[in-house]
Amino acid sequence: MRLLLLITFWSLLLYSCKEVTFQDTQPSGIPSLKEVPFALRGVYQTYDDYSGKSAPLIPGMV
Repeated sequence: MRLLLLITFWSLLLYSCKEVTFQDTQPSGIPSLKEVPFALRGVYQTYDDYSGKSAPLIPGMV
């Protein structure tokens, strides 16, 4: 019974994964970006469970 439940779960999970594609570029009529704009860049923080402090993912970045 447990094996049947596990097989059913994984079958439904894998069956539900579908590729999402668009017919036209988003948004249409505007040229593609060559790089990420500076205003959208940032420093991603992690949380240290031991000290309770946040720290950048790349040491030395602030």
